[in-house]
Amino acid sequence: MALPVSFPAVGPRRFFALQAGTWLFLWAIIRITSGVDFFRQAYSFPVVTRPSWLPLRAFLFLRRPGIYLTACYCLPLALVVAAWQPSAVSVRLCAALLGSIYSLVESSATNSHRDYPMLYNLWALALLPPRWAEGVALGVCLHFVASSGLAKLYIGGLEWLGPGPLESVLRTYGDLSFSSGGPGSPKMSKLVRDSPLSMSLLDRMTLLYEVLVVPAALFLPPSARLAVGLGGMICLHLGIYVFQSAIIGVFFIPNVATYTLGFGSNLEVGDAEWYASPCLFCLSIGYVALTRSLLPENWPLTPFALFGWSGSQWDALHDTFVRSETRLVMSAGLMNGPLGLKVVGRGIRGSSCADDEDVVYDFWDVLLGDTMVHNDILRAIDFETLGSPLWDPASFTRRVETWLSTHRRVIELRSSRALVSANFVRVDDRGFVDEVIA
Repeated sequence: MALPVSFPAVGPRRFFALQAGTWLFLWAIIRITSGVDFFRQAYSFPVVTRPSWLPLRAFLFLRRPGIYLTACYCLPLALVVAAWQPSAVSVRLCAALLGSIYSLVESSATNSHRDYPMLYNLWALALLPPRWAEGVALGVCLHFVASSGLAKLYIGGLEWLGPGPLESVLRTYGDLSFSSGGPGSPKMSKLVRDSPLSMSLLDRMTLLYEVLVVPAALFLPPSARLAVGLGGMICLHLGIYVFQSAIIGVFFIPNVATYTLGFGSNLEVGDAEWYASPCLFCLSIGYVALTRSLLPENWPLTPFALFGWSGSQWDALHDTFVRSETRLVMSAGLMNGPLGLKVVGRGIRGSSCADDEDVVYDFWDVLLGDTMVHNDILRAIDFETLGSPLWDPASFTRRVETWLSTHRRVIELRSSRALVSANFVRVDDRGFVDEVIA
C-alpha cells in the first residue's frame, strides 16, 4: 500500500535519501581526488580514544575490518532502502545500528564531530513516529549549533565578540596547503583576515548566529525556519571552505541531511511534537548551567566545542604545543623515558609509525585541540600564564598524566595498551625528543 504524500512522510524519506547521497558523494570525491578510501580513514591513526563505558575488548572487536568496514559499506545501502521504505521499522533500526558502529569507530580515531547529529537522528527515526522524530531532529540541530556557540562563550568568553578568535584560526589554517587542510581560496582568506573590520564582523556574526539566531528560529514558521537554519548553515560551511579549510568544508557536506530534516520539520510552534525540540535543547543547556562544565567528550556525548578558543588562548596553545619546539607527549610507559624517541603527531588525514619503532604520541588534537576539549584538561590550563615564562609545565603535565592513568581511554592500537604517561618535551628539527622538560 502506497504511503500518502504528506510532509511527515516526506521528511524522513528526504533525510535518508540525502544522507545516502551525500555520503556517497563524499566517498567518491575523496577517492577521486586522493585515491583514499574515506571509510578506511579510521585505520590511519595509531592512537584512538574509546568511550569510558565500553570495555576495551568490545571496542577493539568493533574496530575489526570485518565488522567496521562491513558497517561502513552497508550503511549507504541501508539508507537508500530506508528512503524507499521509510515505514519499515526493521530497516530504520538496521540503519541506526550500522550508523552507530561507523560513528563510534570513526570518531574515536579522527575525533570528528560531524556524524553525531546523524547518529542521533537515525535513532530518533528508528524509535519514534515520524513527526516526533522531526521534533527531535529540530532539537538536534539546535543542540549542535547552539552548543558550539555556548562552548565559545564558556571557553573563550567575551573575547569572542572580537576581533581575535577567527583571525587566529584563519592565520593558522592559511599557512597550510590545500591538501593539508588549508583554505579553498588563500587569497580571499588573507584578504579577510588582514581586515580588522571584516574579522570583527565575522567573529560577532558567527557567535550571534549560533547562540541567538538559531535558537530563535525555533519559534519561526517552518518555511522561515528552514531558510534561517539550512540557509545559514550552508553559508557557514561555504565560508569555512573558502576562508579556513577546504577539507573541513567538504567533510561536513553530509550534515546537509540533518539540517534539512531538523530545520525543515513541518512543525508549528505549540504542536505537541514541537515541544521535543526545546526540551532536548534545554537538557543540553541545563547540564552546562547546573554543572558549570561542558558536556563530556565521551561518545555518544560531545560538547561540540568547535573552535571555541579566544584569539589569545588559541595563540598561547599553539605557541606552546604546536608551533614551537615544545610538545606534550603520551606513552604507554617507557623504561628509559622518551628521550631520543620520535614524536608521532596527528594530521588531518592521520599519521603512522612502524610497528617495531619506539615512539611517543603528541597529545594535541587527542586530549586537547582545535575542536577537542575534555573538561578536566581544560580546567588544568592556566591561561593567565600559558605562553609565558611563569607557566608551570610540570603541574599541567601531572594533571594530564592523572587523567590518562585514571581513565585509560587513549589506546595505542599496535599494542592495544592504554597510554598512561605524559611528558613535556623539546623536540629537534627531525621531530625527535631532544630534552625532557617535565
